[in-house]
Amino acid sequence: MLLVVVLLALGVVAPGTMPRASAAGAQSCGFATAGTGTYARTLCWFDLSGYSAAEATSPAGQRLMFALPGGYRLAATLTVSGGPVAPSALPTYSAAYLGNSGHYTGVPGRPALYQTANGTTTVATLTDIVATDASGAVVKGYGLVGADVESTDPGESIEWTSSSPIESLTADSSGPGIGNACGGGYPGVGTRTVRCVGRTTANKSGTPILSSEDPTSFTQRMVGGGRQAVGFGVLVSSLQMSKKVVRGFPGDSFAVSVASSNGAVLGSADTRGGTSATTGEITVLAGARGSEYTLREAATSGLESNYDRSWTCTRNGAADGKLPTGDAGGSAQVHVDVGDFVSCTITNTAKAATLQLVKHAAPPVDVNGNGITDAGDTIEYTFTVTNAGALALHDITVTDPKAGPATCPRPTLAPGESQTCAAQVPYVITKADEANGAAVNTATASGLPPGVTTEVTSNPSSTRTPTETPKPALTLTKSASPDDPEAYTAGRRITYSFLVTNTGNVPLNEIGVDETAFSGSGVLSTPVCPVTTLAPGAGTTCTATYVLTQDDVDSGLLHNTATAHGKQPGSPDPTTSNPSSVSIPTPAHPAITLVKTADPTTVERAGQSVTYRFTVTNTGDVTLRGVGVDETRFTGSGPAPEISCPDVVLAPGASQTCLGVHRVTQADIDAGSIENTAVAHGTAPRATEPTTAAPSSAKVTADRSAALALAKSAYPGTVAAAGEPVRYSFLVTNTGNVTLTDVTVTEGAFSGSGTLSAISCPAGAAVVPVLAPGQAVTCAADYTVTQADLDAGRITNSATAAGTPPGGLPTATTPPATAVVTASGGAALTLVKSVEPATVDGAGHTVTYRFAVTNNGNRTLTSVAVRESAFTGTGAGPAIACPSDTLAPGQAVTCTATYTLTQADADAGSVTNTAEATGNPPQGDPVTSGPSQATVTVLRRPGLSLVKSADPTDDGHFDAGQTVTYSFVVTNTGNQTLTTVTVRETAFSGTGGLSPLSCPGGGSTVGVLAPDEQAVCTATYVLTQSDVDSGHVTNTAVATGTPPAGTEPPTSDPSTAVVPTPPDAALTLAKTATPGTVSAAGQQITYAFVVTNTGNVTLNPVTVRETRFTGSGAGPVPVCPGGALAPGRQVTCTATYRVTQSDVDAGSIGNTAVASGTPPDGGSPADSKPATATVHATAVGALAITKAAGPVDVNRDGSIGAGDRISWTITVTNTGTATVGEIKVDDPSAGPVTCPGTVLAPGQAMTCTVLPHTVTAADVTAGRVRNVATATGTGPDGKPVPGGEATASVPVVPVLPPGPRPGPATGPGEPPHRLPDTGVDVGRQLALAALLLTAGLALCLAGRRRRA
Repeated sequence: MLLVVVLLALGVVAPGTMPRASAAGAQSCGFATAGTGTYARTLCWFDLSGYSAAEATSPAGQRLMFALPGGYRLAATLTVSGGPVAPSALPTYSAAYLGNSGHYTGVPGRPALYQTANGTTTVATLTDIVATDASGAVVKGYGLVGADVESTDPGESIEWTSSSPIESLTADSSGPGIGNACGGGYPGVGTRTVRCVGRTTANKSGTPILSSEDPTSFTQRMVGGGRQAVGFGVLVSSLQMSKKVVRGFPGDSFAVSVASSNGAVLGSADTRGGTSATTGEITVLAGARGSEYTLREAATSGLESNYDRSWTCTRNGAADGKLPTGDAGGSAQVHVDVGDFVSCTITNTAKAATLQLVKHAAPPVDVNGNGITDAGDTIEYTFTVTNAGALALHDITVTDPKAGPATCPRPTLAPGESQTCAAQVPYVITKADEANGAAVNTATASGLPPGVTTEVTSNPSSTRTPTETPKPALTLTKSASPDDPEAYTAGRRITYSFLVTNTGNVPLNEIGVDETAFSGSGVLSTPVCPVTTLAPGAGTTCTATYVLTQDDVDSGLLHNTATAHGKQPGSPDPTTSNPSSVSIPTPAHPAITLVKTADPTTVERAGQSVTYRFTVTNTGDVTLRGVGVDETRFTGSGPAPEISCPDVVLAPGASQTCLGVHRVTQADIDAGSIENTAVAHGTAPRATEPTTAAPSSAKVTADRSAALALAKSAYPGTVAAAGEPVRYSFLVTNTGNVTLTDVTVTEGAFSGSGTLSAISCPAGAAVVPVLAPGQAVTCAADYTVTQADLDAGRITNSATAAGTPPGGLPTATTPPATAVVTASGGAALTLVKSVEPATVDGAGHTVTYRFAVTNNGNRTLTSVAVRESAFTGTGAGPAIACPSDTLAPGQAVTCTATYTLTQADADAGSVTNTAEATGNPPQGDPVTSGPSQATVTVLRRPGLSLVKSADPTDDGHFDAGQTVTYSFVVTNTGNQTLTTVTVRETAFSGTGGLSPLSCPGGGSTVGVLAPDEQAVCTATYVLTQSDVDSGHVTNTAVATGTPPAGTEPPTSDPSTAVVPTPPDAALTLAKTATPGTVSAAGQQITYAFVVTNTGNVTLNPVTVRETRFTGSGAGPVPVCPGGALAPGRQVTCTATYRVTQSDVDAGSIGNTAVASGTPPDGGSPADSKPATATVHATAVGALAITKAAGPVDVNRDGSIGAGDRISWTITVTNTGTATVGEIKVDDPSAGPVTCPGTVLAPGQAMTCTVLPHTVTAADVTAGRVRNVATATGTGPDGKPVPGGEATASVPVVPVLPPGPRPGPATGPGEPPHRLPDTGVDVGRQLALAALLLTAGLALCLAGRRRRA
């Protein structure tokens, strides 16, 4: 057993003697490992290594001093007597609770005093306990605590005795914490003596921990069968304050501190720019009623306004709603009780300081006008800066290494605010940008949060402006007309054509043609060009003329070569074309080419237009006429495109582009491509057949995409009750560009507990046969909500859709689409509490509380319970029992509890009880009903009676000088406790003076008188001669008392005593029996006999005798307390009786008694009137019958068949609590039944027999012999008692025909027939029994006493 000293320091300096100095100096104390017990962090165990047996067992004891955390010290004198002890570590042994299995483990040193011998009794007492603080001042308000360090087993007990009341603490987080430690009882909690009695030797699942506040002495008495242990410790309180910083700004620091109620700082810590700090655990003595402490945090560097603050606190490792939480401010007060460990952490999370930057590039300025973006051109940049955080930012700047400085409208941005900044000068594109193909530029923005010196930088944002390098180029194609031999005559004018084309990427100016070689004898005119500027891709035809001379004709050939030239803007260097030559006359060489293209070459939807371009070029040397284009192959689904050409005449070298347009159809998309082949034709002069170009083809590819979209919805989206319908809609859309077939919707995950209907699509079909691109259909399914769905809180449902695309493409499948139906409402409970009766007339009445708990939500609730939240009764709170702990919505249950009112309740006038119901919904936190209150009112009836008597009262003692003793028996006849009960004389005829009144306790009043309690006050008087001369002395008095506040004080009726008075001996008797009803033999009845002396003489002895008793057992023997019974006094005698079966059968037990008392003169005893108590028996009779078959293989053929015999055994058992007689067993098919008797006591059984049955051919035909038996009887009350019926059945088989029979085999692989099993396999049972006996013997031999 552990004796723990718990210091509940009040913090008040008290006068007193300082502790005597310790010769050995202060000892240490240590804590258990954190988390191993409720007080692991606050219970500091004394290291008793310095224990001295010589000192502790001496009369003076051993003076010990211990240094406690926080600078406190505690001194006490330990006195040990009886069995010897020695210091020991924890655990003391393997089956102890403390120190084992994670219960207060890791305690340093040797905190236990362990008995060193078995079967001894040790008494350990602490006295002269003094605690001081760090300044040496004595502190009061501590408490001593006792707890079991070892274990209390059968035959062992622990008893604590204290000068102050002892209360039970918990050893762990739930319940009283004693587990199986005190299996034999744990009485006395709340008194000055508590006892723990052992019962089991199993490993302990708890230990008692007891506390007594500020006692003058505290003793623990250990009675050990084996060995026991004692230890000491002190229970303190502690606080801890911690700081966490999340995403803190550089340089910011925070301090935390803990201060006492007077402002003294007990501990502090600073993060010093880091992310955490803690004060560590600070030990305090919180005082008997606890103390207030202030926890505070503050920024020592930086601004607190830049952070979000959150408090998180625990008390003894668990959340406590009374502690700060959330943003509780920079400081908070916490209340700390004895043994508390309060830990708080303030987390400061930096508010977001975030900048976002988006950079924009304006279209470039073509400075050199060459039509492209190249070196020298300029770009203007702007920057959109947004404060995306929660803090204002100042000193906003934009940094762009290429663009240079930027100007912003405002230096400060509030949270969520944006502004546009601009580069101060345009950016000039460089040759490097031109070479790279683009001008790429990246910028960032920055700003400063309040009170912070480290900049916040935005994301980098870039722009990319494509650039180009100038590439000037020209081509020249020269031709002459006419050029045929027939036209080659003198005087013929020849026209030269020069087709000049700009094939570069920049415009060219000053276009012209230069003749570089000419063989004619005449003069060629200067070439004339219609335009002198050509954009990229543009062309112009320049011309010149020449008149043939005879010399030219005579030479037979005229040759001419030329080049074209031009200049790009800004460049001094000319661009020159290729040389082009022509000679005439020339033989006709007609030729034509065709290049066919399609734009676009890829299509993705029906309705798009494809433009076909047919570039027809006269590649011959003669002019072609009738030029056109013919389609020769077209795979599109519609008609081939109609082709139009701008001209039907094409000079040598000339080209033209013909056009055709085709509108794409869905069939084209589904096919995947459109192929087209064409030829060009033209007719040369004097030719009879056209010249045809080689075929040219173009292919347009369909960018096919097979895709589906599924949108799932549910209506309604919120449900509130089981049975509500929900319709799920599935909107399926073909989001691809090809037609889909056989489109289906498939359910995936479904959390509903019911059955979802099949999915129905348009026209009731399960499949959508065809779904064109862009087309949508809606399918549907229905569902009915269940209670389980409501309990789950939601119904989730996912589905996918799939469709088959044209050949070659994979199946189109959607991702799952989900619809969620939310359960509205929620969990709710109501509680209506009532009490019956609501009004009682005093203590001892038992009231019944009823708690009507109703689930008025729409969620099933489990673990439904009722808990008391306030109870003004002074007795143990009522234990509430509920018939069910699960409630469906709308369901109700009535829980009940009983309570017996105490006298304190009666004195208070009422007992008020408030309760609330709780339950656990399927999800979320438990729900709690509103409080419901019920009040029991006690009808206050204060009352007193007074019986006054005198001794002696006879004539023989009525002489002068005789002392007469007056007795005043005051009885509290009401139902309220009375205080300051006094007796007041109202009339006295004596001529002398009465002595002062003497009442119990030595005063003239009775301090406290409970209902039915009596007190006897006395006074004396010495008779005078005048009294004798008058012939008598008369004395009358009344009694008064003070009831609880609010009630009129009662006054008794007057009571008079006259001396002398003839003696009158008289008694009354009131008899009761508990319980008033019994149901089985063996139950015990306790009889109480209240005997009251209603005469005027003292009776001695007083006895009670039974005059009538109907029980069948030995009559109860009343036992009365010894001593005389004065007039007006009463005494309670008791007797017990154990019920017999005959009593139960009789239905009741009657009992009548008479009280007797002998008067002082020794005359005949006075008898009371008879008093009777009757106990009723409520027993019932019940019968059970079983029947067993015993087949006998008479012919030994291995089976039960015709001619074999079956014996029957019938067992009848009385399963009730009353004797059953006239028992009869009927077995119509088996014949008469013989039983050994006709009466069975409760629990008794008898076996009846019947003649054996010989198996007949009819039985074989039926396949079995079946037998039914019934039993009946009569109860003690004469009513019939049914016994039910019992059936036995035996299978039978036909006889096999004669012949060799290797055995009565059945089917393949089956065993042969054998006798039916109607009992058990005795061999197996005996083997099993032997095995179990052997194992049990081994366990017994292996068992040992748990400790030496």
